[in-house]
Amino acid sequence: MARLRLEIANVMPAQGGEHLWLYRYERDRGWQPYWVAHSSGGGMVIELERVPAGYYRVFVQYDGSVPSDLRYQYRRLVAVEAYGIGAQDDGARRERGASWEVPLTFYTPVKAGRYYGCVILLDEETGASLAWLPVEVSVGESELSVTARASRLLVDRPGTVVLELKDAATGAPVDGVITVDGRRYRSRQGTVTVTVKPSSAVHALRVEADLPGYRPFSREIRLPVHQVWLGPPVVGGARAEEHAEWRSRAEWLLR
Repeated sequence: MARLRLEIANVMPAQGGEHLWLYRYERDRGWQPYWVAHSSGGGMVIELERVPAGYYRVFVQYDGSVPSDLRYQYRRLVAVEAYGIGAQDDGARRERGASWEVPLTFYTPVKAGRYYGCVILLDEETGASLAWLPVEVSVGESELSVTARASRLLVDRPGTVVLELKDAATGAPVDGVITVDGRRYRSRQGTVTVTVKPSSAVHALRVEADLPGYRPFSREIRLPVHQVWLGPPVVGGARAEEHAEWRSRAEWLLR
């Protein structure tokens, strides 16, 4: 048995109603309606408990003539109770709007890989779900190391930063696609060159990578930036005389 959640959101244009049909395949009768829901426009959510295993199909029906520019977002969530999570909570009653932390323990398979699931927060009295929290667990995957090398970066001047991707355990270069400040780059022999133009004393790069065999990597790398000096400061007037006096004193002390 599973818990099934179907969502339709951001329907544009939201002029007509929508029907969400869920069909289940029966061996002796073929595809049969299992559940249907209706919305007057804008989207809907269906959540079913104790859904038996089998083959299912989802259809969206729009009332009236379908607009040529009809757009909507569809999401499907399926949760099978696997008893692979332990929660340590004192069970005390909480005030509405309060926040607290609950330590979770995951019992994962031994085989290395990436595992996905959901933690569902339920209302104990009604059984209704309050939140579906996605979970991604990495088991036995290697750690990726990303370091930055940069020449002297200057404020408001173009510069380059070289990112080095290595296996944290062996130091071997790693090639793959990474994201730097929202832009995708592919490393060659473990290096990626990024062009930057700093605007402050510290330039930050948001680096993310999800490479096969490695744990997900996400970190902000901060690099120092130097001011641009166009020449020595110019001193004139009374300050020039004061400067000359102090200079003569320093020269006398150095004799």
